[in-house]
Amino acid sequence: MPDGSWWAGDGPLPYAACYCEENAWQLCARARRLGRDLPGFFVVFISNPARTVRLFKQRAGRDHMGHVIWDYHVVVIVQSADRSIVYDQDTTMTPFPIDFETMFRVVPAERYLADFSSDRSHMATSDASPPPWKPIWNGLMNLDTFIDMPSSDPEVHSFGQLMNRFSRAES
Repeated sequence: MPDGSWWAGDGPLPYAACYCEENAWQLCARARRLGRDLPGFFVVFISNPARTVRLFKQRAGRDHMGHVIWDYHVVVIVQSADRSIVYDQDTTMTPFPIDFETMFRVVPAERYLADFSSDRSHMATSDASPPPWKPIWNGLMNLDTFIDMPSSDPEVHSFGQLMNRFSRAES
């Protein structure tokens, strides 16, 4: 069963505002370091072809609803036989309402740790300070391959497909 505080004994999770993809990578790396069962961890990229995803209850939100519109967002879902837990280090409350056609890319954590690479160039004009750790870089900026959401890609899910995949029927 996923425990929402499995990481707590190792200190707070690394966090950098506006770097959700790196926060997810850091969470998965800690899980692996702590011996967690990574096949139950999934990195989920949230975007759509227009790259306009409306989210609520986000730390960066400036109104009373915590409303933001991002080009993409990244969370981690930890799944077990009886439930799933969503780790969104940018949220102030879950679940959040979804009114736009939002798509989700579900990436096994092992593949994410092996394949993800970012030189942070997509944040060049950001007001946010970069994370204190080095960029997660293997020589190829490939963030767009995770954000792009072609419906023909088996990793890409609609909201309903995501719920079907990670929901458990009541006994």
